[in-house]
Amino acid sequence: MVSMMSVNDVTVLNCGKHSLIVSTVCQLVTLLIVDTVISVAMAAALVEGTILCMHGGLSPDLKEFTQVSEMFLPCTVYRCCVVQLEQIERPLEVPDNGLVCDLLWSDPDDDVIGWGDNDRGVSYTFGRDIVRDFTSRHGISLICRAHQVVEDGYQFFEHRKLVTLFSAPNYCGQFDNAAGLMHVSSNLTCSFTITPPVSPAKKIK
Repeated sequence: MVSMMSVNDVTVLNCGKHSLIVSTVCQLVTLLIVDTVISVAMAAALVEGTILCMHGGLSPDLKEFTQVSEMFLPCTVYRCCVVQLEQIERPLEVPDNGLVCDLLWSDPDDDVIGWGDNDRGVSYTFGRDIVRDFTSRHGISLICRAHQVVEDGYQFFEHRKLVTLFSAPNYCGQFDNAAGLMHVSSNLTCSFTITPPVSPAKKIK
C-alpha cells in the first residue's frame, strides 16, 4: 500500500512492503522491482523540518534524529536521518523488530497508553500520550503515516498531531473506503483531495 502527499506540486510516496501472490513471470519481475525499490527507499522523511512521514508509525527506539537538507525539484525537503539508521547499509531486509520494523508496521491506538502489543503480531501500538510527547519534544507539527484503511481517505489522531493517509480506494476490492491525497502548501498548510470509492455497480467486471 502506498499513500501519497503533494508538497508544492511534488508528489511524495509513502511506501510499505507487503507480500504478494505471484502467478506469472511478469508479476514476479514486477514484484522484484518493487521489492528492490522499497528496500533502498527512505524509512522516513521530514518535510520542511516539521512534518514527519513514514509508512507505519513511531518507535520506542526513535529517540533523536538529525536533518540533512537536500534540494528536491522546486522545494526544499529534508531527509530524515534517524541516528540509529546511519550505520545501516542499503538495501535493507526489514527486520522482525526494532526501529525500521516499527517505522513500517506500528499503529496508533485510542485504547492504549504508552506502548502496547500489536494485533498484527509485529511491532507495537502507541497511544495519544506517545504522539503528544514525541511531537512536543522534537518540534514536529504533524506525523503523516499510512498502513491502515480509513473510511474517508484520511483520519486524524491526537488533536491533529497525527494523520493516517490511505491512498487506495476500495482497498483489495474488500472495502468501500475513499482514497486521500494530502497537499502541503508553501506555508505548510495541509489540505486533502478525496477520491470516493467506486460503487459495486460501477466496478469493472
